[in-house]
Order: sequence, then C-alpha cells, then structure tokens
Amino acid sequence: MKSATIIFILLSACLKSQEITTQPLITIPGQNKNLDIPFQGQYACFENLNENTYSIFLQRIYPSQSELKTVVSDTIPHINPTISKVDQKILVVWQSRVNGFWQLFSRVYSNEEFGPIVQQTHDSFDNTNPTLSWTQLFWIKNNNLATGHIFDTLTNSLIIDSINCANPSIRFDGYAVVYEKGTDSSIVIKRATKNSHWNIGSHTNPGYYKQPKHGHYHYSFIYSKFEDDVWKASIHFEFSEFTMSNSPYNIINPFLFAVPYVFNSSQPLDFPDVFIVYESDSIAGNKEIIFETLPQDSAEYPRMNISNSPYEDIKPFVEFLSFDSIGIFWESVHDSVSQIWWAKAKLALPGLELEDPINNDITSFFLKQNYPNPFNSVTQIQFSVPYFGLTELSIYNILGERIDNIISEKKGPGLYAIEYNSENLSSGIYYYVLRFEATRKVKKMVVIK
Repeated sequence: MKSATIIFILLSACLKSQEITTQPLITIPGQNKNLDIPFQGQYACFENLNENTYSIFLQRIYPSQSELKTVVSDTIPHINPTISKVDQKILVVWQSRVNGFWQLFSRVYSNEEFGPIVQQTHDSFDNTNPTLSWTQLFWIKNNNLATGHIFDTLTNSLIIDSINCANPSIRFDGYAVVYEKGTDSSIVIKRATKNSHWNIGSHTNPGYYKQPKHGHYHYSFIYSKFEDDVWKASIHFEFSEFTMSNSPYNIINPFLFAVPYVFNSSQPLDFPDVFIVYESDSIAGNKEIIFETLPQDSAEYPRMNISNSPYEDIKPFVEFLSFDSIGIFWESVHDSVSQIWWAKAKLALPGLELEDPINNDITSFFLKQNYPNPFNSVTQIQFSVPYFGLTELSIYNILGERIDNIISEKKGPGLYAIEYNSENLSSGIYYYVLRFEATRKVKKMVVIK
C-alpha cells in the first residue's frame, strides 16, 4: 500500500493589480488572430492574413520573445492553428483549403528546425476546428466530433459523437473535451471523457449556448448562455454549476482558470477563488477584456478592465507563464487590422517556499530536499515537472534496491508535494529518486527511530 498522501488542488490567489503590465505581443501587418499556447506556455502560434497571403507563425514568447518562425505561408487559406509541446518538440496542427475541402496539416519544430509539412486528412469532406493537447487531437470531421493521436501521422482516429458537432475545446491533458451539438436555438453543451472508452454527457437542455471552454481545473468548463435577453457565463464544476447573473451586459467568449497549487494535507482544503476573463460590451461602441474573480462583487477582488483601449478587444484566454505569473491574451481589432495583445500579471501566492526562487518557473524540473530530515515517521517531499509526462517517485536503500514506489503516472506541469510515511522503514540512509521522462534527480534522506 502506498505510504504517501498527494494533494493537488487549487489555492486562493490574488492578482497584484499594481504589477499588471499590458502591451502588444503580435503587431505584424495584416489580421493576426486565433492565437494558441500549449498548457506549459513558452511558445505561441497564430494565423495571419496580409493582403492575399495566409500564414501560420510560431514564436517563443516566454521568458523572452524570439523572432517569428514561419510554419506555412502562401495564397492557400491556412487557419485555426493549435499547438502542443511534447518533450522538447513543438507540434502545430492547422486546417488548409485543398481542392474545395478543409483538410488538417501538421508540422514539428525541434532543435530550431522545422520538419516537413504533413497532410493528415485526405477526405472528400471538411475537417475543421482542430484542438490539440499533448498528442491527443480533437476536430470536427464532416460535422462529427472526431479524435486521434497525432505526432508524425494521425493514428487511432475514431468518431466520438455524430451530426451537428462544433467548437471542441480540449482539457490540458487530452483526457476530456467539451463541445456544442445542435443548431440555432436547440444547442446543447456536451462533454466527452475517456476511460476505457469515450463517455458522453449532456450538461444543458436545448437552448442558446456557445463557446464552451475547458478550464485549468480538471473537472471545470465554462460556456456562454443566452438568458433574459443577455449572454451570460455558466460555469460547471465536478459537482456543481452556476450562472453569472448579475451583469446587465453581454459576457462573450468567457475563459475560466485558477492557480494549480500543492500543499501539506494539514492545511485547510478551502474551495478556491475562480478567475475568469471575458469580452464585454459594457462600454458603448466598444468591447473590452474584463478580469473577474468569483464570487462576483467581492470588495477584495474587484472586476478589472484590463484592455482599456478604444478598439474592439475580443477572444481572451489565459495561460500560465511561471509559477506566480499568468498571461492574458486577446485580439485587438481596428478597421482591417488586428493585433494580439497580452497582460502579464503577478499572483500573490502564500504557502509553498521554493528551494531556488530563480527556478520557480512552472516549466522547470526540480526535486527539493525533504523536510524534516532526518525524520522519525513523516516527511514532506516537494517537486516540480515542466510539462505533461510520465512521472515516477521511488525510494531506494543504500544497496540500490527499490523498496517503495510512491508515484508512477502521467502528471501535468506544476508544483507537487507529498507526505511520505516511513512506517515500513528501519533507521538508516535512503535515497528518493524522481524520474520524469528521460531525466532523473536524486536526494538523500535519513530515517531515525
């Protein structure tokens, strides 16, 4: 039996408004839109239309910005790029118009070089709206919801749901997807999850719904709901659901997120504050990006207009840049030009103290010395993994024999802490080993009884 307690929850956090910085990110000529960033951040891809040229670009945006890399560029329409990071490789998938139909294409970026462009579908019907996480791809295949694993080629492709499916949004680990199903005023929001097979559940009655998005919290998603002559945001958690109902203005393209955090089981398990961003028409003739925490109307966490521009600011979404920083991204449209802007914000996080504040990036891989050490019965081990991948934490004796396997599963990027109980160990020196993909770290601990 495992002798450890692992807790991965969402902890209340406070946006430091005095530290927020807003600035343009993508300003090249033309229409820049449909930005996508993988869960572990760092790279971004987006589409650009300049005169008659359609392009997909790739750029590293964190911790520093690189030059633009051209994924594809010509007069054939290329749209809806989606991106994933697998090990040290970047995978970009998009749709292109070929012989009258939309088909899916992909390209891998690794070691500062691109691989060949690969056409992934060859059908006499449309393949659209790709959404990618890790190697799991969802898309709309001739109005059906399809999925498959993709890297060099698309494999294990299958239809999950049929007829009138649209706008899929994947969870960060590729395990679940939310999407629209239906037409006009008879649309439902559905969610599919994978156990031994794909299970489909409906989360609304037929009505006016759109723009479902999976949240960073494992069992959460958000969507727009038309009610009382206004678009509202409905938020679904594992065991509850509620609608933001106190705004007289339209809430469009809502995006839900919260801060992943791990802490000692002796601390209280309070329900987290939830953060959302959305576009609002609260200013006449203009759309703005609003940052808000839930519950609404909190004096401690006020609603904030973070774009504050005279232009149409639309389609916001959020990604973690580091352990205590987030990036909020949106499109700013003026006449025939659209730029991509972002707000970098610091989060005030209590609790976990890192071994090296320089390496507090969520994209780092580290193993901290257990505390207390030496110890008699229980000690805490903290570690960080940079992206979604196979993670193993094991205990070895001084002969190099593995005597306990604490963790052996795929984990997403973030900071973790476990409480390890040495009830089955005698006094002596032991080693705990953290393996992540092809990398490992080792620390020594001492048991005294």
